[in-house]
Amino acid sequence: MDINIRDWTFTHWWVRPTVKIWFEIYHKSVTYSGVENINWQNPIIFAPSHRNAFSDALCIILPTKYTEKRFIYPLIRADAFGNSKAIDWMLTVFHMMPVYRPRDNVNIIKKNKSVFSHCYNILAQKRNLLIHPEGNCIPEKRVRYFKKGMARIAFGAEKTYNFDLGVDIIPVGINYREIIEPRQGIHVRYGAPIRVSDFSDIYRKNAAAGIKELTKTVRERVQSLTVDIRSKKYYALYDELMTVHKNWNPEFYRKSVYNFEELLVNQQIVQSLKKKSAQKRKFAARTSEQFGMLKTLLGDHNLSINHSLRSDQTPVGFIFEGLIYLILFPVFCYGWLNSIIPWFLIHKLADQVDELQFKSSARMTLGLILFPLSYFLQTLIVFLASGHGIWAILYLVSIPFCGVLALNWWENFQDWRQRLRIFKLPASVRQKLDRMIGNFFSE
Repeated sequence: MDINIRDWTFTHWWVRPTVKIWFEIYHKSVTYSGVENINWQNPIIFAPSHRNAFSDALCIILPTKYTEKRFIYPLIRADAFGNSKAIDWMLTVFHMMPVYRPRDNVNIIKKNKSVFSHCYNILAQKRNLLIHPEGNCIPEKRVRYFKKGMARIAFGAEKTYNFDLGVDIIPVGINYREIIEPRQGIHVRYGAPIRVSDFSDIYRKNAAAGIKELTKTVRERVQSLTVDIRSKKYYALYDELMTVHKNWNPEFYRKSVYNFEELLVNQQIVQSLKKKSAQKRKFAARTSEQFGMLKTLLGDHNLSINHSLRSDQTPVGFIFEGLIYLILFPVFCYGWLNSIIPWFLIHKLADQVDELQFKSSARMTLGLILFPLSYFLQTLIVFLASGHGIWAILYLVSIPFCGVLALNWWENFQDWRQRLRIFKLPASVRQKLDRMIGNFFSE
């Protein structure tokens, strides 16, 4: 597939902003830290962790300030191309390029030689690449071993231009509260740049050694920027502890964003798990037992582990917040009724996807198509029924806005309802709940 290095086109002006709006609605929040590590004066290779098929690339390429023609060109699996003209068009709108693997049943040396040549040219023009060094993605919170293609491209570009390009590799940790679930938040952490020319002496003496050392260095940096659970036996424990911690601490459950502070807590919990599990064999069993007892207690009182576990509001505060929900209830009904069909369809259709790592991407992509299509069809019906274009236009403008408002209303209302139920519990039950949660973090 021939890839042309393109500047802005008419398509960019409406496709990218549209996708960005839906992307942030779908994930609820996308936050960034470490952006000061990016020097846009140098050619850059972004090397992120890879856990969600399409979202990993989009959360890097969508918010970038495209000044001085600084596009980002992601390398993705070649079999994503060639399935339909519409998909190919969408991929090339975002400057995505194919990279070939042995399973693609092609002459990968010949095919990738052409791709690598494009990459060298892109970096020489002080533009940027996005390469997933893990190759494929899995919906797990761990960093796997890196492929050597990223280092080969970096050294190949520098060697082609006598190591005068000044290529930076920016390690990136892409962190999800819940990898395959919507509305949970993403935090993107950029690390300090790794200058490829710093490894030139090793590479010149022994190319294989240089590639290995650079790959190892980038992987270690990415591990430090993300939640990296090396052993699968920690997964369930991590989810249990993080769920309790997040919903117990006001600084987290009161915020709708997944931010750097929460990421640090995630990493601290992982480190704590490693130490405690090494010291006490029964730690995992005891923690799981405590979690089960907590869920049983919550269930007995019609409470959920997935909402706030603390009630620190005054009666006046509860009443005032409840009145706001009551006033906005008609808006919720309006937004919900006008959005329920596409919302149901994107989940129903995505459930047909067999590979777990693609379910979230399928929901997000379907939503980008089905919501606008449904809204336009509904608007057409309103126009035909009313005969007034102005009413149809007002309806079209109102339904996406009210749909987002309805979604936020429902999420916040569930949290308020749980806090109110905890507030109304007998003092003895609240004290028992406090003790049970305290046991998770007592040692």
